[in-house]
Amino acid sequence: IAEVLKHNDPPLLFRMGAFGVFLHHDGTLEPFDADRWLYHVSKLIDFYAITKDGDKKIIAAPAHAMKIVPPAVLPQLPVLDGVVHTPYLAADGSVVASDGYNPRTRLALHAAKLKLPDIPEEPTQGELAVAVELLTVEWLGDFPFAGDADKANALALLLTITGRAFFGLAPMIVLDASTSGSGKGLLITTMSLIASGSPPSLMELPSDSEEQRKKITTALLAGSDVIVWDESHVIAGRTLAMILTAEEYSDRLLGGNKMISVRNRFTQVALGNNVQVWGDMKRRVVASRLEPDTGHPEQRSGFRHPNLLQWTRKNRGELLGAVLTIWRACIAAGRPMAKCTMGSFERWAGAVGGALNHAGIPDFLGNSS
Repeated sequence: IAEVLKHNDPPLLFRMGAFGVFLHHDGTLEPFDADRWLYHVSKLIDFYAITKDGDKKIIAAPAHAMKIVPPAVLPQLPVLDGVVHTPYLAADGSVVASDGYNPRTRLALHAAKLKLPDIPEEPTQGELAVAVELLTVEWLGDFPFAGDADKANALALLLTITGRAFFGLAPMIVLDASTSGSGKGLLITTMSLIASGSPPSLMELPSDSEEQRKKITTALLAGSDVIVWDESHVIAGRTLAMILTAEEYSDRLLGGNKMISVRNRFTQVALGNNVQVWGDMKRRVVASRLEPDTGHPEQRSGFRHPNLLQWTRKNRGELLGAVLTIWRACIAAGRPMAKCTMGSFERWAGAVGGALNHAGIPDFLGNSS
């Protein structure tokens, strides 16, 4: 037991709920069953027996030892709530940008050694204005948002990912469009490039509740903190609604009887055209709608950045730094909370809305019915 713990520095073996997980260098998580425990222990420790001749003979790890090791080691492992791919703010307002496990936040950052610009602790009005200009004009300026609220709600997604320490739960962000070719795919791809450095992993939203849970658990073990549901023209499901408002996410691992149990830090995004939201989900979504003023939006031209994907990749650090600058400016101002409310997500609406309002970005949640 002591040997297993000694070789877990820096930690790669963690506790999630009632079981252990191993964090691979690509950011994925591998749950530990009995065979995986045996493999892990056998890599670290040689067990041997003394023969009649007094020699040492290597043997397999004894079954009684392997019954003792997991329950004895698990309580001493660091607790992991998930893997994130975006530098973020801790609860004290400090920027967490170094790859690896952070015991204060109980998160492992896997940001591929992204280089961020210096984020001022107390941004000036000029520094804040530069950050807002970069995000709202240079990045989002050519998307045909239906209104100011839709642009503010889109930017709220990046504020949600980076500022999750300030609120426990977040609603689903729905990127809606009036017609195909409006740019919602480009919008979510650039968002994902800013947040994680890679395009989003798109999943089909199942209508079956159990399938929804299975896909979310699979995404968690794959190291995903942002879940993107594609072609979600109808959004419904009691399980999906319940997950969005549960402080803790729990599910049984496939093929086993052990439960995964972590703080709910998922940020869920749905993409669709003329999306319909049914049932309890109506109170759990925030919409950002694109409405181009042409019947053939795919034929538009004259963009600020003709290759927005390439521009976003090149400027990822500056764009993410701009998001963090908005947060830091809000924190320096005493974290004023927005007056807008949203049932089950009051803290989220107050914190994200407060940051947007302080930055002068208008009409957050202004399109809510």
